[in-house]
Amino acid sequence: MMALRNSFVFMICAVVLAGCVKTTSVVMPEITFTHMKPYSLAVGELRVEQTFEASQTAPRIELRMKQPPVQTLRRWAADRLTAVGGKAFARFVVVDASVIEQALATDGSFTAYFTNEQAARYEATVEAFLEIQSDDGLKKASAVTRVKHAVTIAEKSSLNDREQALFDLVEGLMKEFNARMEKSMVEHLSPWMR
Repeated sequence: MMALRNSFVFMICAVVLAGCVKTTSVVMPEITFTHMKPYSLAVGELRVEQTFEASQTAPRIELRMKQPPVQTLRRWAADRLTAVGGKAFARFVVVDASVIEQALATDGSFTAYFTNEQAARYEATVEAFLEIQSDDGLKKASAVTRVKHAVTIAEKSSLNDREQALFDLVEGLMKEFNARMEKSMVEHLSPWMR
């Protein structure tokens, strides 16, 4: 009878404790580039396009992310590029903005229970080009940038840990994209930069 009462008390405590656990999601800031001075381009129009199609079919996960790379690339173009007038026009085209999830092999032995192995790897790639075309559609010049970053997540990571890691992945990816695209623009598009 005592064993039954102890089991009942344990179950009640477990239910109460489970009700106290909160599964709230971490709120991440929006990745923007408004703190940076925009580039003024001597073009009459700036078009933002994409040939890339986001997916959530394994191993791709970008449609499950709160801030997928395609969204941050489009935000980069909106915050960093301005058309200030001219006969030519500019096209910013997103070619790749994929994120791939890969399960990593973990040790299933008893001793592995006491470790926290890396269980998943996320690899993000962004590629885009900024092209200047004359009013008759002839390509005058272009700046192309491709960046790839990866991060791993431990097997005992929470959902919040995973979201933070994916946020950090995209933020780092876009910092490098910004730096490389700036360099490429200066090298290839300076006649159209004001």
